[in-house]
Amino acid sequence: MPQESQTRYHGLDALRGIAMMLGIVLHAALPYVEPYTWDDFSTYWPQDSDASFAIAVLNDFIHSWRMPTFFILSGFFTHLVIARNSWQHWYRNRFMRILLPLIIFSPLMAATLPSIFNYGFELSESGEASLQSFLSWEGYPFHLWFLWHLLIFAVGAFCIQGINKILHTFCSLIRLHALINGMKKAKTMTGHFFFDSSYPVSIILLLTFVTLWTGGDLLTNPLGSSLYFVLGYRLYVNEKLLATIYSHWKYYFNVGLISFVYLLVLISMRGDFGDEDLRWILYVLAVISTNILLSYGIIGFFMNKCSEYNKYLKFIADSSYWIYLVHLPIVTLITFVMLPLNIFAEIKFILAIGLTSLSCLVSYKLFVRSTIIGLLLNGKTHPFRN
Repeated sequence: MPQESQTRYHGLDALRGIAMMLGIVLHAALPYVEPYTWDDFSTYWPQDSDASFAIAVLNDFIHSWRMPTFFILSGFFTHLVIARNSWQHWYRNRFMRILLPLIIFSPLMAATLPSIFNYGFELSESGEASLQSFLSWEGYPFHLWFLWHLLIFAVGAFCIQGINKILHTFCSLIRLHALINGMKKAKTMTGHFFFDSSYPVSIILLLTFVTLWTGGDLLTNPLGSSLYFVLGYRLYVNEKLLATIYSHWKYYFNVGLISFVYLLVLISMRGDFGDEDLRWILYVLAVISTNILLSYGIIGFFMNKCSEYNKYLKFIADSSYWIYLVHLPIVTLITFVMLPLNIFAEIKFILAIGLTSLSCLVSYKLFVRSTIIGLLLNGKTHPFRN
């Protein structure tokens, strides 16, 4: 699929919106999954007395590709913004749409989440939440850590640009043109080797090495998430890989599913091996393989199936940032209120998703889409009737 023909990436916009909505699904699932994971969820998330294996598997599946896909898409659209405007425009965009929402919404989360979680812990008779627990390195900063990583990338890009200019100027002054050319060639070769192949073996091995100490998790590993970001950044101009993902998404997805099943087997064995065991390396390798392959497959699926404009998917995409920012207090309160109810976990799960989604979408329509909040989050407003 030639990139020049795509003036608007409707499929990727739709994927970004749907993936944001799936954040509601993930957080609605957490009270019902502990018996089927190796984590002691009850220490930081109130648990329901009823649990569900199906919900746990669904949670693991979504989690296996959602955040890597976010970072890939963020890198892709970053390159698009810079190509159509400038680096300076992108830096201003990061300030307006990342830093300011963080400054505004972090205090709101600090004012609500500890109380909501303590309410849940009282009902489940386990654990205790404090403001510090949400701001610690293990749990910081609430669910907004994705934005912090994007800020780190922006600061890192600014610093790298500055260092490159200084080095280029210094080498030019002392006539080290061969060194400049050598650095450019090394950068090109490194990027091509790790990020440009249709067979993503090298990037999987690199990410496995970089995320080994966090078990493939990205929350406390901005270096790991930055590699997904760079992968997406390069994907924007890598027509060959983009076309391969578009035309062979089923292969990526199916192999990713096989990797995911293998990952579930390793999860079931997790208590039998430690972080220094060879099986730990195989586990992280399975995590990263699943991340990359499912991300490629799902990106290709949306490029194929959602390539045309759809007003409903466009509405979801437009509302996704607002949903990301505000959904956690809503979904946690709803799931915790239902903890004492003697009904199936699956029914509670569906009710929590439905009520949270409805609350977020209605509040977006009434208070965000046509207001200054929408201008802050999306860079523009829409007529109320649209």
